[in-house]
Amino acid sequence: MQKRMSLRIKLNALVMSFILLISLILGVVTYIQSDKLMRNSYESSVTKLSTLGYSLLDAKLPGDWSIKNNELYKGTEKMTDHVDIIDDLGKQMDGGVTVFQGTKGLVTNLQLEGKRLTGKDADPIVIEAVMAHGETFVGEADVVGTKYLTLYTPIKNAEGEIIGMWFVGEGIDEIRGVLISFITKIVLIMLVVLAIGFVVSSLLTARIISPLSRMKEQIQTIAAGEGDLTKQLDSTSKDEIGEMAQSFNQMLTSLRTMMTQIAQTATTVTTASQSLTTSASSTSQATEQVTTTMQQVAGGAEQSVTSIAESVTALQEMAIGVQQVAETTSTISDATSVTSEEAQEGNEALNRVMHQMSAINTSSNEVTKAIGKLDEQSIEIGAIVEVITGIADQTNLLALNAAIEAARAGEQGKGFAVVADEVRKLAEQSKHSADQISQLIGHIQADTTSVIQAIEGNARETAAGMKVVVETQQGFAKIKNSIDNVNTQIHEVSAVTEQMSAGVEEITASTEEVSRISGTISDNMIHVASASEEQLAAMTEIDEAAKEMARMSAELQSLINRFTY
Repeated sequence: MQKRMSLRIKLNALVMSFILLISLILGVVTYIQSDKLMRNSYESSVTKLSTLGYSLLDAKLPGDWSIKNNELYKGTEKMTDHVDIIDDLGKQMDGGVTVFQGTKGLVTNLQLEGKRLTGKDADPIVIEAVMAHGETFVGEADVVGTKYLTLYTPIKNAEGEIIGMWFVGEGIDEIRGVLISFITKIVLIMLVVLAIGFVVSSLLTARIISPLSRMKEQIQTIAAGEGDLTKQLDSTSKDEIGEMAQSFNQMLTSLRTMMTQIAQTATTVTTASQSLTTSASSTSQATEQVTTTMQQVAGGAEQSVTSIAESVTALQEMAIGVQQVAETTSTISDATSVTSEEAQEGNEALNRVMHQMSAINTSSNEVTKAIGKLDEQSIEIGAIVEVITGIADQTNLLALNAAIEAARAGEQGKGFAVVADEVRKLAEQSKHSADQISQLIGHIQADTTSVIQAIEGNARETAAGMKVVVETQQGFAKIKNSIDNVNTQIHEVSAVTEQMSAGVEEITASTEEVSRISGTISDNMIHVASASEEQLAAMTEIDEAAKEMARMSAELQSLINRFTY
């Protein structure tokens, strides 16, 4: 894995590379120019020394050059006899001096291992230029394996023939030694410049990197989901770094404001969730009570239907008895006894029906009150849901603003963008839960209205049934009075029998109507009980949704508390 290089090292490396590159360019250019100037200077110096040395030689040994007996002469003097003059010239000129006879060195002050370098041929390039073309050669030449900066001049006799060469030169190593000494000084100066550049670069880099490092540390803590948003960056510089620090401080101020608003919203949502949970629990208890009451009322209605059916049977038997009385008067006494007993049973049955109908009426009133209270609580829950929806919309807007601020911050705001997105998701979940609660409350209110209407209809039917029962009870009273007077009013048996037959028919019809009404009431009570059970399940879902909202609010509050603002 490649090791990460810090910005401080990169900046220092960039500056030092730039300084080093400039220094190398200056060094190379200086070396080339210095070498060129020095060579030109030495060539000019060698030319002057050659002229001066030749003039001195000519002054000491006047006359023309010539070859006699295969010996080189200057005037009347043989050159091999005047080596001392060549040595003196070499000392005066501080260089090498050689007189060539033809292409071979004849007299020289150059020595190798204590021996004079005579009898050696000159460089072929020199021979070509001087001996063949009669030109003066100035430049580098090989002198017995050693490079010299030389000047070769043709030696001519009186007839103008080239008979030898005059050599003056200086070793290249000596020239290079001077050049190397100069370059060494240049390198030392470059090293000093590099050291100064490194110190200056380090100071400037530290000044640039210091606020960026503090900004990086704080951004890392924020991106990790923790951090102190109250810490401000101190920067007095007026450059881009200072502007960046000011923008970062403004972003922290916006984040603190946003976090405060989100914390307040989360607290409000938590409080509303707790209130919703409490209301849902109370409504669930009330709904459970209504369900129990409806079940009891349904059971009582079923008993009423059974009792009324028994009454119908008794009345039918009574009708048969009345018909038998009409057919034969011989059994009037027995028939009147049976009829008296049956009338008593019918009266008792009517009393039971009256009691059951009263109980049904009372239960219906209690159910109406309970469902009315449930409807009021549903309205309160709807108001709370509207508050939660508004809070969720506001939270969603705040999350959008946070995402925009994080986008403006670029890479530095990615961590906060993640937190803003989580807040937005929680807000959308809260709104979705609130919408579900609102729909459930709408269903509950619709079912409640249906139940109230059914109970009111049952109440009207019950009142009509009670009226019929009262009338039936009065009829039974008349029957009983008639039976009591049978023994004394036997002559009116036929008329009374007809009245009894008519009364029995009326009672039978009324009883059958009461039976039908009681059956309707029983069905309605079963429907009310079913609706109450559905409402209880809906309130359970509301309670679970409120608890989930409270949990999400607590989770949001926990995320917010990880920051110091």
